[in-house]
Amino acid sequence: MKTEIGSTYRVQLGPQYGFAAAMGCIDYLNRLGVESLYCSPITEAVTGSTHGYDGTDPTRVRDELGGEEGFAQLARSLAQAGIGCVVDIVPNHLSTWAGGSWWRTLLRDGQESELAEVFDVDWEKGAGKVVLPVLDRPLEEALARGAVTIDVLGVEPTVVVGDVHLPLSGGVPRPDEALSEVLANQHYRLVDWHDPSARNYRRFFDIDGLVGIHTERREVFERTHALVGRLVADGLVTGLRVDHVDGLADPARYLAWLRDLTGGAPVVVEKILTGDETLRRAWPVLGTTGYETLDDIGGALVDPDGYDTLVRAAEREGELRVSTCASVCRRSVASTTFREELARIATSLGTSTGDLVDLTVALPVYRTYLDGGPVSSEDAEVLRRATAGIPGMLEILLDPAHAAAVAAWQQRSGAVMAKGVEDTAWYRLAGHLAFCEVGGEPARPRTGSVDRLHERAAERAASRSTGLVPGTTHDTKRTADVRARLYALSELATSFEDGLERFRELLGVATAPAGRPGHGTGVEHGTGVAVEPGSA
Repeated sequence: MKTEIGSTYRVQLGPQYGFAAAMGCIDYLNRLGVESLYCSPITEAVTGSTHGYDGTDPTRVRDELGGEEGFAQLARSLAQAGIGCVVDIVPNHLSTWAGGSWWRTLLRDGQESELAEVFDVDWEKGAGKVVLPVLDRPLEEALARGAVTIDVLGVEPTVVVGDVHLPLSGGVPRPDEALSEVLANQHYRLVDWHDPSARNYRRFFDIDGLVGIHTERREVFERTHALVGRLVADGLVTGLRVDHVDGLADPARYLAWLRDLTGGAPVVVEKILTGDETLRRAWPVLGTTGYETLDDIGGALVDPDGYDTLVRAAEREGELRVSTCASVCRRSVASTTFREELARIATSLGTSTGDLVDLTVALPVYRTYLDGGPVSSEDAEVLRRATAGIPGMLEILLDPAHAAAVAAWQQRSGAVMAKGVEDTAWYRLAGHLAFCEVGGEPARPRTGSVDRLHERAAERAASRSTGLVPGTTHDTKRTADVRARLYALSELATSFEDGLERFRELLGVATAPAGRPGHGTGVEHGTGVAVEPGSA
C-alpha cells in the first residue's frame, strides 16, 4: 500500500469525461512525473452532473463515468504506469434530487424507511415529515394555480412540481380524492422556498439541493463507506481526499474510522485554516488540500510595497478594512441565511439567538472541535477570545448536557464563515483581490513573505505534513494564471494607480449629463478593468 500521495494531477470527471477518457492522459502524466491521478467523486450522482459532489448513492460507482468496471480498468492502467489513484469522497452530504435512489426511498417511506437513520432530518420540527422547499409560492396558491399535479401515466404515480417528480405513497388516488388530501398523506410536505423557516434538514451551506447525513453514526459510516473500503482493499484506490471535513459532527472520530477501514491509506482533508491555525496533530491524515500553502506561495510572489499601494488606493475609494468587511458579511449571513438554524440551536443551548450569532461572528476560525471530552489548548484559546463579552457562553458550550447542540453549532459555524467571507466579503475587496481566495489571508502584511514561506515549509517538513500544494482547483475563486496577473500588478502598482485615476476622470466625463460635472465614478459602481496578457 502506498503511504504517500505525492504529486497529483486532478481530473474533473463527468458524463463528457469519464474513466475511459481519463485513461488517455496516462502517458502524459507519466512524462510529467505525476505520482497520483486525483479524481473528483466517482459514486452515483445527479444525472448529468458535471462535478459529482451531488451524490445519490455512495455504494455504487457512477454509471455515467463508466461504472465499476470502467473505474477498475483506469486504476489498473494507472498502476501499470506506476501512478496511484486518489479519489475524492463526500461524507457530509447527498443530493435531494428526487431521482436519487436513497433520497427517493426516504420520501416514499418516511421515518419507517431503512434510510431514515442516514439523513440529518429534524422529524420533530417537520411533524414527522420531510419539509421540501420546492414551491415558489404557498401551497394553497400553488394548488389553485395548478402548479402541483399528479402523474399516473408513468412507471409509478408521482407528484409533479415543475421538473420535480416526487414519489407518491398509497398508490393511484381515487377519482374523488382531493389533491390536498393526497398530499397530506405523504411523508413530505411541500412549502414555499422563500420561507426561511421552511426547512427541517441540515443543508450543505445554504443549498436546499444538498442534505446532510449522519456519518457520525457507526452504522451510517459503514453503509456509506463500504464501497470505499472495498476499492482500497482491492488496490484500486491508493489515497483519499475528504471533502468538507468541517461539516461532520466529529471529524476526529470519523478520520479514525476511515483509517481503520482502509488500513491506513493516505488521506488529505479539505480543511480551511485561518491565520496561523494548524491542523490537529491527532488527526490520522497527511495534511490538508493546501489552500494555506497557496496563500504562502502567493505572498512570496508579490512586491510588498506595491501591494500596499494597491490596498491604499482601494481604501481611498471607500473600501472597508478586511476585518471589518469580513465581520459585516459574516453577521449578514448569520442573521439572514442561517438565522433559523442558529435560532433552533440557541434554543437547545438555552441562550439567545443574538448571543449565538455574536459568538459565530466572533469565532476566528471556521470551527472548534468540542466533543464532550477534555478541551484542547487550541479550542480553549479560540473560545476564550470568541466568548469575551458574551456572559455565560463559555460555560454553556462546555456543559456536557449541551454536547449535541454544540456539535450542531460547530457543523454550521464553518458554513457561516465560508458564505460570509469566501463567498461575500472576498467579492467586495478590490485592493486585496490577489489574496481573496479560499483559505486566503488578504489582511496579512506581505513584507517578509519569502521568509514565511520557507519557515512554514520547514514546519510542514518537520511534522511530516505532506498535504497537497494546489494551483487551481474546483474550489479556487480564480485560476492560477489569473492570480499570477494579480500578483504582477503589485510590481506596476504606481502605474496602475495613475491609470486608474485617469480612467476615473474619463469615466466621469463620459457619464456626466450635458453641462454637469461627472459624478459617482468610484469603484463602488463596479467598474471592471480587464488586463490583457502583455498589455502592461
